[in-house]
Amino acid sequence: MTRDPEWITELNSKMYFKVFKALGGLCVFLVMSGISQHFHMLIKYYIVTIIMIFSLLRLYIAIYFI
Repeated sequence: MTRDPEWITELNSKMYFKVFKALGGLCVFLVMSGISQHFHMLIKYYIVTIIMIFSLLRLYIAIYFI
């Protein structure tokens, strides 16, 4: 089992990052379940933008561990 680097542990302890992770997960759920199809177009763009930032962050952390 690998141990997280110090900067990831420090980042995970901040409240705004926890909120961002929860919001990113919620947005992914909304898109994959199809619920977001009923939203206004501007809200869909916000959701997609949050998903892109969330995905890039997760990808960066995954590549860092490789």
